[in-house]
Amino acid sequence: MTYEELLEHLASQDGVVDPRLVCARFGFVPQQRRPAVLSSFDLPGIAKFIKERPACKTIVLTGAGISVAAGIPDFRSPGTGLYSRLEEYDLPEPSAVFDLDYFPEHPEPFYTLAKELWPGNYAPTLVHHFITMLHEKGLLLRNYTQNIDGLDLVAGLPSETLVEVHGTFASARCLTCKQEYASEHVKSLVFSDQIPRCGCGSLIKPDIVFFGEQLPERFFQMVTRDMGEADLVIVIGTSLQVQPFASLPNRCQEDVPRLLMNNEVVGEADLFHPRGFNFGEYNYRDVKAIGDCQQAVVELADLLGWKDALLERHEEARKMAPVAPPTPAQFKPHWLLRRQEPLQLADPCESDASVGASSSDVPYHTPSRCEDEL
Repeated sequence: MTYEELLEHLASQDGVVDPRLVCARFGFVPQQRRPAVLSSFDLPGIAKFIKERPACKTIVLTGAGISVAAGIPDFRSPGTGLYSRLEEYDLPEPSAVFDLDYFPEHPEPFYTLAKELWPGNYAPTLVHHFITMLHEKGLLLRNYTQNIDGLDLVAGLPSETLVEVHGTFASARCLTCKQEYASEHVKSLVFSDQIPRCGCGSLIKPDIVFFGEQLPERFFQMVTRDMGEADLVIVIGTSLQVQPFASLPNRCQEDVPRLLMNNEVVGEADLFHPRGFNFGEYNYRDVKAIGDCQQAVVELADLLGWKDALLERHEEARKMAPVAPPTPAQFKPHWLLRRQEPLQLADPCESDASVGASSSDVPYHTPSRCEDEL
């Protein structure tokens, strides 16, 4: 509902003497025109903005949509997303697979899904390589990603420029005693169709953020300063439905241009979210490129003079990939096939005694941390 629509609604209500006064009382104010910060509200306008700023501090916000071209389905697309496919599983709702209350009693759906999402099965997409090129050219302040596929790092993005908002497969720990385990140990159990368990008997879970869990400490340490320093914000391949990530585009300064590359318009301003994207008559800084985000990123790279280099590094990476990424038509997650036998529980007594936080000889990985930011 717009401000004007709210005024009209209030005017039709009995007992409302001054609709504008009511709106002001609750902080609802009309939009005002601002000077444009872009030469045009399109990709050429964004390219011109970047070219004019050799040290442009860009924040890129990414979601599952950037990895679909690698063969990994996103979560929310009707009919093809992972949540839609999970409807064939006996879950109270698809998102229960990442529910911290559901998981301890029913771990099988998550661990079977984890086999499809575990890093190492896919090659980075054009978007991943474009973000790495932003870093190499000194234009990337930070990449905040909702993804847990690790393709950002595979594309060569340094860990200090990446914030994995929803966690990582690179580390794992016991749900109860918090003992840490090497990622490779947990992976070997999961890929053997066993449920990883700690010596205390509780489940071992990769450090993926479930519903009901706190986001990684690194996110809170960096986000406020990063968003305050940004010169440009680019949002790619996300539904902007999960908080607090969904509100990140609104946290930059009000004179910072924002680019949305997505298969649909999301995050638009409304009465209760006045700082959301505004592509209408009051727009002064927002650009949308709706459609295939891979094509949009190639178009932007072309405008910047990077297209040939982007396509070349993407092709080279595909050739070197240990496993060729499947096409969407080839992708058939095995966890949609109902099991005749339940997953086995991994016996902690038979596990490699050298694995776990009790052994200082076996390293484990924790989410990357930029020490000079702490």
